[in-house]
Amino acid sequence: MPSLTTEHDLQRARRHLRICYLCSRPLNDGRDTNRDHAPPRSLFLAEDHRSPLILETHKVCNQARSDRDEIVGQLFHFLHGRSLDVSRDRRGLEAIPDAHGQLHTVLPARHLFFSGEIDRWMRACHATLYGKPFSSQSVKRNLHPPLPTGRLEDRRIIFEAALPQHAKFAEVIRRNRLSGNLDRIEAWNGRFIYECVWVVSDDGRWLCMWAMRVYDWERLGEGWPTERRGCTGFYWLPEGRPREATVGTALQFPVSSSHPLDPFAVVP
Repeated sequence: MPSLTTEHDLQRARRHLRICYLCSRPLNDGRDTNRDHAPPRSLFLAEDHRSPLILETHKVCNQARSDRDEIVGQLFHFLHGRSLDVSRDRRGLEAIPDAHGQLHTVLPARHLFFSGEIDRWMRACHATLYGKPFSSQSVKRNLHPPLPTGRLEDRRIIFEAALPQHAKFAEVIRRNRLSGNLDRIEAWNGRFIYECVWVVSDDGRWLCMWAMRVYDWERLGEGWPTERRGCTGFYWLPEGRPREATVGTALQFPVSSSHPLDPFAVVP
């Protein structure tokens, strides 16, 4: 049951990882290397730069999404109650009405639904917990971001209903947390949490269900006429469950919450 919750734990795990988690190739293949912060350092307040999650990567792999990291970092200014110099703002904010005509300041969908960045951080966590990355091309996976999704029609936002598996994943994580039965990373002074557990799917394959939280980023969906959403997801590995990975509990007990889509919501 890997649990990495101190700076010493994270440093030790990083020393054992000799493959770039972004391309799944050896770090000593002759290409320049540098260090990748997952999530980016810019998301966190200065006082929370302790115990960062850092992985060595190929420099070219790490730089591929640097522009997106900057935009996501600026998005987090909202959570920290900070204003942003207009001349430096790359978010492209727009005022869009909802179905009732109320205006909301929102990001374009390409920025707001930063699933690609969340997927990258999840892969960093997998590599750190189990000592081996997986190829992003060969692994079936999906995720539910910590805010509502939707589409624009005639400059109005049409929200998409949450998929049933979103609530199911949140329930499984809560149940296994109460059982003390999760693989876990806690980094960035406790402001970043990743938890996961492995279960057998209906077709007999091992499935990893995971949840992630950066600060209280479920607040990014506040003000919209939708339920509060946390961040969850799943993936299958062709080779099955890692040897060190924790198997989900077989115990069944109620773990209902007033926020069924948030895996970190308190269970009464």
